[in-house]
Amino acid sequence: MTDRKQYEEKLYHTTSELQAIFKALPDLYFKLDNDATILDYQAGKISDLYLPPEQFLGRKIDEVLPANICQTFTEALKEVKANRDLVYREYSLPMNNGVKYFEARLLPLLENQTIVIVRDITSRKQAEIMLHQAKEAAETANQAKSMFLANMSHELRTPLNAIVGYSEILEEEAEEADILDFIPDLKKIQFAGKHLLSLINDILDLSKIEAGKMDIYLETFEVAQVIEAAVATIHPLVQKNGNQLQLNAPSHLGQMYSDLNKVRQVLLNLLSNAAKFTENGTITLEVRLIPDRVFPPNPPPDWIEFRVIDTGIGMTSEQMEQIFNAFTQADPSTTRKYGGTGLGLAIGQRFCEMMGGAIAVSSKLGSGSTFTVRLPYRLQFPANLME
Repeated sequence: MTDRKQYEEKLYHTTSELQAIFKALPDLYFKLDNDATILDYQAGKISDLYLPPEQFLGRKIDEVLPANICQTFTEALKEVKANRDLVYREYSLPMNNGVKYFEARLLPLLENQTIVIVRDITSRKQAEIMLHQAKEAAETANQAKSMFLANMSHELRTPLNAIVGYSEILEEEAEEADILDFIPDLKKIQFAGKHLLSLINDILDLSKIEAGKMDIYLETFEVAQVIEAAVATIHPLVQKNGNQLQLNAPSHLGQMYSDLNKVRQVLLNLLSNAAKFTENGTITLEVRLIPDRVFPPNPPPDWIEFRVIDTGIGMTSEQMEQIFNAFTQADPSTTRKYGGTGLGLAIGQRFCEMMGGAIAVSSKLGSGSTFTVRLPYRLQFPANLME
């Protein structure tokens, strides 16, 4: 008798402890039999229940819950019975103070019974809904901003072009009238106007891309001519910092079918960056055809690869992760020292993606950087992105 009494007393204390735990927990506990009849429950507060206990105990869930929730639990019970494992479900119920969201965990208890632990997740769901709404509002505002700037391209560019144009005319007239004192100031006006026009063009290009208004204009062009023009354009900037420019390219590059202006802009941006961040060093432009074929008479390759290699300041791995983000440069100090908006690489990356290609970077702090651009030699839609 003593052993039995001790066992009963221990069982009583264990049961009391479990009941205390159930009451302290915010979760609701239900026990169902094989035909989804509610056998038992535990709740910290009766007010947390969907219905009073006398309205659901001994009844099937399809007699208590709305039809859509019954279907959710019926499918979950079938899954528990089939797999004999834990099953999760989320659902919502109309309560007195509005809709509440719940997470249910179903687990087989005995051969013909299942326990269901229900947790109120209304606060979390409301936070998720508010976050989603805020995200949609931000995206809408960003798109509106991008569309506004894209539509303002003509109004912004026209007065700047006029300033640059009239300053050039005045410079010519000053030279003819032998008023040489005015020429340095007129050149400063031209430089400032062209610089501002370049910055606005970058912002407008990015805005057009974000607004979905940037188009691809395909045409056939000589690759060698594009490279020659880019090298000639960038040559003064290369010399300004005491650098040397080397070109390694096949003698026959043939004709490429892509967007000429975007290919040219990507190349100029990479060469300009290399010249800006390198002093008394070497800048190399390598061009490679993939597969390596020679023109003529072999058919054109699938890809063309441009590599811009410099011996400049280089970057850390953390800086390389940021440089393709809009309005971002490798380090805040570079903006103060070298200037720029930090849009060139962001625009270049998007242009490469629009043309079915990609851009990558490798660098080491103090040892220079290498930017690699790979583009389809014959762009077709839909474009195949480089793997």
